Amino acid sequence: MTHLIVECDQQDSDWCGADGLLTRACDLEPEKAEGLQLVLLRGSPESVPQWAGAANVHWLVEQGLDAAARLRDLYPGERFLPAVTATRPSTHFTMGQHYTGDGFSYYVPDMTTYRTYRIDDGDVYLSDWLERVSSLGFDTVLFNTPDAKADAKGFDLDLLEKAKRLFQGRIILSGEGAGEPVHFERLKEQGCCFAALLPQAVAARLNLQEIVKILVPPAEGASPQESEGAAA
Repeated sequence: MTHLIVECDQQDSDWCGADGLLTRACDLEPEKAEGLQLVLLRGSPESVPQWAGAANVHWLVEQGLDAAARLRDLYPGERFLPAVTATRPSTHFTMGQHYTGDGFSYYVPDMTTYRTYRIDDGDVYLSDWLERVSSLGFDTVLFNTPDAKADAKGFDLDLLEKAKRLFQGRIILSGEGAGEPVHFERLKEQGCCFAALLPQAVAARLNLQEIVKILVPPAEGASPQESEGAAA
């Protein structure tokens, strides 16, 4: 099952069907989040103490793994979620080490740059970053994917596949490039995605009830009518 999270700044909007929200802690009252499985908050337990200790809360950390580890040590019992930007491999060229025999050398592609995605937290390879995530004991990560947003063809499923081979924890994938039901069908077919994060503008264009029906498998033995009722 893949959860559905909406990133929003308007709490009076109807996001019925979403499993959770991502917003600033100071903009959301705990009472309004009752019943949500996941609440991703920007802020800190110190500045917004009414959220401290809430079982469904993950504090979003966009300043890197070191910052997330420091906050976890500072606030034991709270859950902190590292959020980073992942970009696709790009080709880099270096001056070739071998001459052609006619006195010239050429720029050649550096094949190591094809290895994997790069993460903005220290500009490191995906594999190296996820290895450090595991060593620090974080079990959930969030990937923002600007390349998928630019393509507008759905989620970055290649990133998801590579990350799941390297990381045993839970992956939240941004859906900035998703805008059609088929994009969520492909995400479900790929599997292994803990949650899809939709920007408010994208969620507003979609029928969230329809998306939930795609992402949430029917209960075992449930009739189609019962499944529709559960999604509603």
